[in-house]
Amino acid sequence: MATQHASKSSAAYALALFELADERKQIDSVATEVAGLGKAVSDMPALASFFGNPSIKDADREGVLNRALLPQVSPLLGSFLKLLLAKGKLGEIGAIASSFQALMDKRQGKVNVEVTVTKLLGPQELELVRQRISTAIQKEAVIKQHVDESIIGGIVIRVGDKLIDGSVKAQLQTIEKKLLATTV
Repeated sequence: MATQHASKSSAAYALALFELADERKQIDSVATEVAGLGKAVSDMPALASFFGNPSIKDADREGVLNRALLPQVSPLLGSFLKLLLAKGKLGEIGAIASSFQALMDKRQGKVNVEVTVTKLLGPQELELVRQRISTAIQKEAVIKQHVDESIIGGIVIRVGDKLIDGSVKAQLQTIEKKLLATTV
């Protein structure tokens, strides 16, 4: 699912749905439905545009909801989608799904970790990195890798607001600073 940045309102809606689903003991099934809906919006830009386009009448959106989505989801999620429609927030469903997933990850003790490398790691290398990071942070790491050839080699790891720069580029910059400091 493509990541959409959550606004305060989408994060609040995600939290409200999360708490209600948890209270009703439906958290796992709702999480699956929300993930599927988030993926659908991510995979089909036309659907995201349809939900968020202010020039489309609410009655048209409601028709699509009633015919295509509501028969496929639980009554709880169906009511939630109707609420989003009434509040003009249906266009935020992708961001709400991302926020909901972040809440699920936190509940399950998972931590999102961004790893920057010069070329994509293979499945075995990625799993080894995930295991080592999980051991180091004592939580289950969920790895998202990025490619940046400018780091030359090594790895850059971001966990929350902490950055561990083990790139060759950073090491060369450190050596350069030391050399310049000794020559001055």
